[in-house]
Amino acid sequence: MLGSNSRPDIILLKRAASKDKHMHVVQGSNHMKLYDVPKSVDEAASVLGTFFKKHLMNAGAGVTHNVAAA
Repeated sequence: MLGSNSRPDIILLKRAASKDKHMHVVQGSNHMKLYDVPKSVDEAASVLGTFFKKHLMNAGAGVTHNVAAA
């Protein structure tokens, strides 16, 4: 999730190992606006929520976790 469409960000996206990747630019935003401006936050949350639901919902299917009692 980007607040700008900068060259270093595009390079990092291309170098990411995953084939399941997507770049979304929140136009008119920057790093802080992604936290503080409701319109930017809503757009970012919507895009990220959709991506996470698609790619992470079943990522742990069949995996059991052993947590030792303290």
